[in-house]
Amino acid sequence: MIELSILKVEHETLRGAKKLKPYIKKSDICGIEWELGTEERALKTEENWQKLLQTDMSLDKFKKYNQKLFSDLPIKLREYMQKHREYLFEFRKPIWFIERFSSKERSKLINISEEVNRKIRESFEKLLYGDIDLFLSLNYSVMLMEWQILDVRDKHIAVNLSDSEEKLKQRYPELKNIDTLVFDVMVGGAHYPEKYINIPYAIIDLMGKPMTIPQKLGRASKDRLEAEEMRQYQLSAGVLKLAMEKKYPLSDQDIQKMDYQQLERIVSEIIKYK
Repeated sequence: MIELSILKVEHETLRGAKKLKPYIKKSDICGIEWELGTEERALKTEENWQKLLQTDMSLDKFKKYNQKLFSDLPIKLREYMQKHREYLFEFRKPIWFIERFSSKERSKLINISEEVNRKIRESFEKLLYGDIDLFLSLNYSVMLMEWQILDVRDKHIAVNLSDSEEKLKQRYPELKNIDTLVFDVMVGGAHYPEKYINIPYAIIDLMGKPMTIPQKLGRASKDRLEAEEMRQYQLSAGVLKLAMEKKYPLSDQDIQKMDYQQLERIVSEIIKYK
């Protein structure tokens, strides 16, 4: 028997990682999201992790080793990843990646992701020139493509989770003697693999209330609002990025107090700012 819990977590905050500690502690094995990861990479990383767990390395020594990893990631995501790994090592938990695409499947999705990144740059360029309508249109088309990728990933994750008990016990024979296997899976808040899973599961929402503009945009995107409903969130995020780009003195909280017409007006002011 397997006790599957899907934890919805903030990927890009240290706070989000700290919420995982009690769940990692009580689990028998932890499922980890790895965006567009392949079966080959999953197997190799799982094997390397098991070898690390079997060493006599102390937690303090691991923390020093861990601090050197993920240096290419943005700082908030790096902090999340490091703290998550620290807990996994502290409680000596095996891991299993829930994304295990073939190389061919991954290549198709990478192509869509590259098109998404191109359109993100293109949409912001339109905002830099004050074309708000085109910015919003392009930005929403980006969201549609991101949702398409998410759907493919969530269906893939659901297939892996639906027969995970057999796969986990095959991968880790030491789990075969556990009557009720506690399997906690950590995914970002935008994911909905539960829509496609055909075994019992529990959802644990660790996201918390969205406070910043990026968080509120993420929540609106998660809810897959229609284009008209997304405009305020999109333009707020665009103004925040524009203000940062132009070094215009405008905070996240300042922007959140603005209505749509005020956002339109401030775009012109920021563009002219020197």
